Amino acid sequence: MGRDGRYTLLIQQLAHGNIQKFSDIFLYVPKTIIALDMGMKVERFNAYFFDNPEGFKIGHFTKLGEKLKIDHWELLHLLMMEMSAKSKKKQILKQ
Repeated sequence: MGRDGRYTLLIQQLAHGNIQKFSDIFLYVPKTIIALDMGMKVERFNAYFFDNPEGFKIGHFTKLGEKLKIDHWELLHLLMMEMSAKSKKKQILKQ
């Protein structure tokens, strides 16, 4: 089975600046595709990368970067932007 063509679209969108945070990745490549390509069940994938992204293992992060063909630092940046956006949203909701 070949690589899903949406991965190429993802890289193009990243290069054009259309991906600003981690969750934007999944506008182009569904979580189910990425999870399966990583050999993970979708529920476990969600647990590592969405439910508690602060607690995921670096090995999963590395594997994700390899599958997406995104530099580790770029992927970390996207994750940090996601966490920052969530933090700001929580602060607004508390007010």
